[in-house]
Amino acid sequence: MLEKLKLAERVVCRTLQVNIDYAAVTAFKRLLARYEADVEAETFAGKVEYTLRLPAEYEKAFRAELFNLTRGEAIIETMAQVRGGVDG
Repeated sequence: MLEKLKLAERVVCRTLQVNIDYAAVTAFKRLLARYEADVEAETFAGKVEYTLRLPAEYEKAFRAELFNLTRGEAIIETMAQVRGGVDG
């Protein structure tokens, strides 16, 4: 019976809020797939604000690359730590 159960990998994720200039949007979107990040919301105003979720293990590298990409101008806040599985 247990052999038929579907297994799901548990992944600790972080929810981040990111504010960047419009000029960085295209390059930023390329980073998302590399770090397995999912955009949960985006708002276009004076700057572009994203709420995204990515595996916690990638947060440090993602932050470093985004700061480099935006020459230190990105604003990144950690909103929450959540648990998720492969199946949702």
